[in-house]
Amino acid sequence: MLNSVLVAQSSDLGIPKFLDPIQAPAVGYPGIVRVRVEVDAAGNIIDAVLYGGPVPVCSSITRPDVVASRDRALELVREMKFKPGQKDGSPAPMFYIVPIEFIASKTAQNNEVIYGVTNDPREALGVGKLNGKALSLPAPAFPPAARAVRASGAVQVQVMLDEDGEVFSAKALSGHPLLQAASVSAACGAKFTPILVEGKPVKVSGIITYNFVP
Repeated sequence: MLNSVLVAQSSDLGIPKFLDPIQAPAVGYPGIVRVRVEVDAAGNIIDAVLYGGPVPVCSSITRPDVVASRDRALELVREMKFKPGQKDGSPAPMFYIVPIEFIASKTAQNNEVIYGVTNDPREALGVGKLNGKALSLPAPAFPPAARAVRASGAVQVQVMLDEDGEVFSAKALSGHPLLQAASVSAACGAKFTPILVEGKPVKVSGIITYNFVP
């Protein structure tokens, strides 16, 4: 049962505070959906907007089960209550990032995970490196924070392609932490020709590698 009262505290005005994930039964695609919440000085929610997820699904995906998880996360967050924010001992508006982790249910008979249509890399055809197979492979932006500390090197991103060649999900496997988010975002924008097996399009799991030079 999801606790509808979330106690949140922060001393950083204007800087989003990440809270611990709150678990809820899956209503669509499982994973963590993050919601950005603006709270007034009295603790009332002013606005709640989607921040991302369900991780690792690309933000461009609008499949019904993915959208259902996003919509449910927004509903749950809007039911929450927050403590009034404070800055220098005075009431002040606050921003929070609230993660809602949707957990897939399991059947009692065979322990199979049930949450509608899935995109599990284990169900996909593994094709290894995908860099040379892309119709379009956008270069990731070099994050200013990463450039400031001269972060560099290779970042490997595992992607899942749907049967139509679209990138459904992306997850960084290695590389400098400050470079991973930009790499995942770029991977989600890549385009591929559908992979055919015996004339039928199939799901594909593979790796895209990005090299950052300071």
